[in-house]
Amino acid sequence: CRALGLEVTESMLEEIEESGADFDMLCAFELFEHLFDPLAFLQSAHRLLKSGRILLFTTLNDLGFDIQVRWGRSKSVSPPHHLNFANPFNIDLLMQRAGFELIDVGTPGVLDWDIGDRAWRDEDVDPGRLIRSISTFGAPEAKVALQEWITTHRFGSHMRVIARKVSG
Repeated sequence: CRALGLEVTESMLEEIEESGADFDMLCAFELFEHLFDPLAFLQSAHRLLKSGRILLFTTLNDLGFDIQVRWGRSKSVSPPHHLNFANPFNIDLLMQRAGFELIDVGTPGVLDWDIGDRAWRDEDVDPGRLIRSISTFGAPEAKVALQEWITTHRFGSHMRVIARKVSG
């Protein structure tokens, strides 16, 4: 961003001195699941953003395919390291409470099937008969199509959230 001539502030939201709504965009990557109080974080973002401006963050999706397949053995489900889990179907309510309008939520990843497939082959995780059958007998094109379905229908394990600060 700096190379493009944009002003960049790298800091914790809580450390940014309150000087009104100064920011056009705030980004947080793979932070949300570590927060003790996600609503307070979102309210801080709301305070710092100019009206109508954008918050972009990425986080885990608790409905994500590989998380669901591996659950208790997932590297993503690891309290106290990961404290919060959201999904594309409940994030809207939290965003509204913090004063944001949800623009887009998606799970654009491409590795969910591969991670889930390796879980039972290499880690002795039982994903169930359907997944074992697809893994064993499914054509490569079927596995690609399944990953596309996972992504399209927002069941990827990593979620991208884009929201706009509502005026006021």
